[in-house]
Amino acid sequence: MFANRHISSLMSVAVTLLLMIVVSCNKFGYGYDENTPGASKPNEAELSFSVSWGSAGVSAELRPDQLTVLMGRKVNSLHYIWSLDSDGGFIYTPPVVDEETEQPDSDVENEMTEEVPSPKSRSIANGEYYIVAFSNPGSLYEISEYSEFQANPAMSMRELYATLPLIPDEEVSQDQDLIDFNPYAGFYKPADEPIYIDVHKDAALTEPSTNYNIKLSPRNLTRTLTVQLKVSCEEGVVIDKISTVLSGVVTKVQLMAGLMSPTNTGKVSFEVNPLKKDEKEGYTLYQGSVNLLGIFPPEDRAYITGPGILQVLVHASVTDEGVVKQRVFHAGLNLKSTLEEAEMMVESDDKTGYTMKQQSELRVLEIGPELKVMKNQIMSGDTEGLDYWKPNDAEIVPEEVPDIC
Repeated sequence: MFANRHISSLMSVAVTLLLMIVVSCNKFGYGYDENTPGASKPNEAELSFSVSWGSAGVSAELRPDQLTVLMGRKVNSLHYIWSLDSDGGFIYTPPVVDEETEQPDSDVENEMTEEVPSPKSRSIANGEYYIVAFSNPGSLYEISEYSEFQANPAMSMRELYATLPLIPDEEVSQDQDLIDFNPYAGFYKPADEPIYIDVHKDAALTEPSTNYNIKLSPRNLTRTLTVQLKVSCEEGVVIDKISTVLSGVVTKVQLMAGLMSPTNTGKVSFEVNPLKKDEKEGYTLYQGSVNLLGIFPPEDRAYITGPGILQVLVHASVTDEGVVKQRVFHAGLNLKSTLEEAEMMVESDDKTGYTMKQQSELRVLEIGPELKVMKNQIMSGDTEGLDYWKPNDAEIVPEEVPDIC
């Protein structure tokens, strides 16, 4: 009898120890858990944040309303997710409660708008952490695998990406001004919303009952790329509009380190507009800008499809023998030399990805030689990587067309 009780007691202790081990290795802390500042438990510390926007050069009125902070403990996996205001203060949003179960319901949208006073600090388990802070993506970016990160403490931050939305094919096909001869990838929306990020790889929060303050210095991952083209036209040709399609544009960025890969690229479209006319040389300088995360060059100078190609679509009114026709001329320009000379993408020290140069280091890209728009074709002084032009004719009502090119 005694032996049985003894064995039963030993088994109970063993099961308890096993449960303790399992729980200690697989924890998760939600950003809305309430913790009382100054009341840390054993093996816990107090954590607060402050934000410096000086390095990003962002004025107070342009700062994002919120930052999301992801924390992953390196030993004995443990995740925390916090919401901060632009100054680093914690934001507390109570979870929606299901009326039937009286339990928080994660599937119900939280419609509570009343602001709740937030604590200045939060209790956190001691350990060494990897910390990633980024501005809320708003309506543009999608944070891939974010739900999985919330639910799975063992998930690595390396699997978290901010991704630009792919434009559906039916929307692209409805754009009458768009003629695409580079089918290697789809069209994506430009990175018109800035995304700010900061990373702390070795945050040692190891001392119990200690107040730690993490200083965040977010930097903007988006850049504005400006492109210039020299365009001239013969008498009787009026340029109505020039559209461009740029390929090799980065479509997703890893949040853990702000790194990008040449395997994740697509196309964006934007217009260029007349900037000034050079009377002496006889050409008009066209300029346009697009916001992006990064851009990669083609692998070969001879390619006219794939990444690093600039398609130019020239919409023109052509007067020929008193008849005015609308034409669209097309060319593909290989940007390998231009992009490599600009050294826009910088490889990380560990060779795991790329970042784009700071905005202050970017220069205007002057694309190729002068493009000459003739009545039936477009000519260029350089044929390397240049696709032939494809005119599309559509007769319209004859009218007098002034020569303004």
